[in-house]
Amino acid sequence: MQTVTQSQTNRLERPVSDRLVAGVAAGVADYFSISTLAVRIGFIALTLVGAGIPLYAIGWLLLPSSDETQSPAEGLLARVDSRGKQAAAIVIGFLVLAAVVGYSPVILLMAVALGVVSYRLLEN
Repeated sequence: MQTVTQSQTNRLERPVSDRLVAGVAAGVADYFSISTLAVRIGFIALTLVGAGIPLYAIGWLLLPSSDETQSPAEGLLARVDSRGKQAAAIVIGFLVLAAVVGYSPVILLMAVALGVVSYRLLEN
């Protein structure tokens, strides 16, 4: 009988073991069968240019843990009504923009403010 390992499942997920923070680097390393250290160094290098922390946060939100069926983002959206989902989509869009353009507290504050305003407008 052959045991299926995590790398054989071909699913991008955050493993329960080998985590330093949330397990994003370990999950990416397992998925691509590369060194976890190399991925962590990559995240550090991306952080120096301003993209590492937002990309890591996006990975944490979108990748499920290996012991769960859904990601943290899916869990949050499952508990929110349709107005909240639309507002969350706007906030997530601005967070992705912040990750692409460069990590900026101003853009992050704008994303949160837009989410609140959108939710308020959509509830009417």
